[in-house]
Amino acid sequence: MKILHLLKWLSPGLNSGGKIRSCELGKILASFADVDAIGFSPDHEPFEATGRDVLPYRNLFPIPLTRSIFDFTCCITGVLKGRSLRSSRFYDRYYRRTLEQVLTQNHYDAIQVEELPMMSMLVPLGLKQPIVYSAHNVESELSEGIFKNSSIFLRLLAAMEKRLTQCEEAAALQAARFCFAVSDNDKKKFLQLCGSSAPPIHVIPNCACDRFRPSSAALPKKEIIATGCFGWRPNAQGIRWFAEQVVPYLKKSLPGHCVRIVGSDIGGHLARRLDRSGCSVSRDVPDILPFFQEASVLAVPLHVGGGTRIKIIEAWAAGLPVVSTFAGADGLEYNPGSDILIADSPEYFAALVHKVATDDTVYKILRIGGLKRAEKLRWSQLRTKIETVYDKALINTKGL
Repeated sequence: MKILHLLKWLSPGLNSGGKIRSCELGKILASFADVDAIGFSPDHEPFEATGRDVLPYRNLFPIPLTRSIFDFTCCITGVLKGRSLRSSRFYDRYYRRTLEQVLTQNHYDAIQVEELPMMSMLVPLGLKQPIVYSAHNVESELSEGIFKNSSIFLRLLAAMEKRLTQCEEAAALQAARFCFAVSDNDKKKFLQLCGSSAPPIHVIPNCACDRFRPSSAALPKKEIIATGCFGWRPNAQGIRWFAEQVVPYLKKSLPGHCVRIVGSDIGGHLARRLDRSGCSVSRDVPDILPFFQEASVLAVPLHVGGGTRIKIIEAWAAGLPVVSTFAGADGLEYNPGSDILIADSPEYFAALVHKVATDDTVYKILRIGGLKRAEKLRWSQLRTKIETVYDKALINTKGL
């Protein structure tokens, strides 16, 4: 079997949930098929030096970013042509031209497409190959939430963005042989969107790698951690809320604890705000696991979310208790008080973090509960399911 994997980022730097999910699904595909991949290669990452060693593909077709993905003119042009702002950001002629060339020169039994913007680029081509839509979120709901929590200009565009994104999602689903959704919640929303015209939708949850385990060392766990890719607006908004409204309570109630922010795309302005709040900042770390193993609690202060948070699953797998907002835990199965604590107000959020950090009984209950949740959320457990879905879906298309 030969599969072409269409990615947003063909990147060796797995510093966001989207990149992690795409790469892990790519590894699973490569375990039972020959897989080639196309994706944008950020010019600040040494792709040629490391990408071919890290990524699991047979042939790689990296696309250099020829413009900023925040290019205003490209976004407006895309909207005038009926595309959402989110998809317009990633609509790239060179990417599309490379895709057409690769499909002309190679035979594939299927094309798996990660995320809606890449699917929106592919659908108009009217290809004969079976297409697999791998959805990381229900983008129409996510985009609406992001826009409503942004500037006045974007708030005015929220309804339009939701409508355009819904049209793209409906077209993506109708063009797909089958779809991968992150959660039962997302699957239900896609079925509501498309009704009887929806393809088979299979839930492929976000997971943790097998190497995410608790540390065997006895460490003085005096660190509260929050993490994310802060180039993504909801993460940046959430961490500002956490630093400016929650951390002041923690500094008073837990004076001996360090509040550490670990992540990527921490710009100078955000770094200064975090520094003023008394947070320690660790940028672009090569591995998040040691930070999870050495902390006492993970804070997930999101107020807009979609899909599920890989960071929560990885924290569970590493034995790290989690305090989250409701939006941060959205889409996951959980039992508050047993495997996670949930709060939306700054005072209550800080009180729950304090409780985990100071109450050994609560810490142990959440640690054990999280580890149990993580037992069934491992990428290595998904191979058989995904291979079976492919085999059944493509059994009548071997001649393509």
